[in-house]
Amino acid sequence: MAALETRPSQRRPKRPASRSLSDQAERSGTAMASLRSTAVSPQCQSLSSRLRGRRLGLLRSRCLLLRGFLIRAICLWISNSMFRINIQISTRGIDRKRIRDTTPLQAPTATSQSRRWKSSASLPPRRPIAAANPLPSKPSTDSSKTRDTPQHSKSPRQAQPSSSRSPPRSSPPFFHFGALSVRLFYWRVHEVVESYGKGASTPPASLIGQVLFRDMYFAAQAALGQSFAQTATNAYCRFIPWHLPSKRDPETGFTTGDYHIDKPEAEEWFQRWKAGVTGFPWIDALMRQLKQEGWIHHLGRHSLACFLTRGGCYVDWERGAEVFEELLIDHEPACNIGNWQWLACVAFFAQYYRCYSPVSFGQKWDKNGDFIRRWVPELKKVKAKYIYEPWKMPLVDQKQAGVRVTGGGLSERQEGSYPKPMFDFDERRSICLSAMKNAYAVGLHGNDEKVLDGSWRSLFPSPDEAEVMGEYESDYGETADIGDEEEDQEELNGDSAGIKRAARKNSADAKTKKQKT
Repeated sequence: MAALETRPSQRRPKRPASRSLSDQAERSGTAMASLRSTAVSPQCQSLSSRLRGRRLGLLRSRCLLLRGFLIRAICLWISNSMFRINIQISTRGIDRKRIRDTTPLQAPTATSQSRRWKSSASLPPRRPIAAANPLPSKPSTDSSKTRDTPQHSKSPRQAQPSSSRSPPRSSPPFFHFGALSVRLFYWRVHEVVESYGKGASTPPASLIGQVLFRDMYFAAQAALGQSFAQTATNAYCRFIPWHLPSKRDPETGFTTGDYHIDKPEAEEWFQRWKAGVTGFPWIDALMRQLKQEGWIHHLGRHSLACFLTRGGCYVDWERGAEVFEELLIDHEPACNIGNWQWLACVAFFAQYYRCYSPVSFGQKWDKNGDFIRRWVPELKKVKAKYIYEPWKMPLVDQKQAGVRVTGGGLSERQEGSYPKPMFDFDERRSICLSAMKNAYAVGLHGNDEKVLDGSWRSLFPSPDEAEVMGEYESDYGETADIGDEEEDQEELNGDSAGIKRAARKNSADAKTKKQKT
């Protein structure tokens, strides 16, 4: 009892609560051992000591894990805070050097670069990181010589396609293969424009404007998805009843890669356009260069696209986009599709009445026809007055030039010959413009129900009356059983139904012959 009475006076003062969990566990284990030491056998004491060691080891390991977790959480919070600060600095155009030089009482201000932009929504792209070992700069050349090249010309008139004897040096192929950063290109061009002064061109006609066009097409493709690449289901693409329309999957509504031949003559024009034997030397030279080098001048692309669609053949722009996708080395899906829609005047551009002539347009850049002589070698000895219109060349001049203008250019083409033109361009231009004007008046787009179900024909004249898409078998099978129904009706009604069906067939054949003539 005396020992128990003196115990309260022998107690140690309580330690602060901030001690670690391991110290508390060790102290509690020591106290329990002192209480039980008098009544426990040596075997039990050894067992209890081993259990205490295991418990202490477990507690220590948990404490270490908790401490590591807290340290990592603090580091992560610090890194996230720094990341948010860097984002604010980069997006608001704040100079990092100015932040280091300012005192806590001085707030960093935006650089003059960011003041040139009217709002934060129109901020330019961030400048690229400087290379560790920049390439040496090219030696300076005479400015009078560099301005004669297409890359440094003041106007498009000086950028003659005929002067390009070396492989193309344009930037899009490097964009396509990821060899050139778009941000780097943008800022380098921006520096050149600023150094040029007030006489520099401005967007959208400038080179910077063309880069912005590229981003616009990329954004349109990202927003519309697969519908951007076709007319059907595309709410931002005008519906024009072109020839050779695309086939569509009945379930998804998307194109399958094949197309309908609604007019055999249009199919022949399309094949001659692809082969570069249209009979128009300017068009053929561009197409042959595209097939051999995978590149043509952007004005040449304008000519080919206009000629195939609204400026002559009236063929669906999707056919031309597929050809460019196959042949161009600088092909970008969004840019290719967007430019074909633009030049076919179904999106982004409404001046359908401005057509590129296959004769006068090329003469503005190359009066002597050197570009044609290079890519259409059968016409290399033709006089300059006939180089764009060889069908007007008399037989005497044809013999002197060693070429004969004859045939269609596909299967019946002979050596030393050049095909006749596919059609009268002035006549076809008037027909296409009239058809485009009518389609604009109707005002349908690719996602309209009448376009998707085929009832658009009630709003357009018949193929016999105007240039419009001809009849073809539906992708959705609406007319798949018409023949069976007519045969059943013929059996029920006798010969009268068969006579009527034959009359309709003869009438259709007569219309087809009339179109060919």
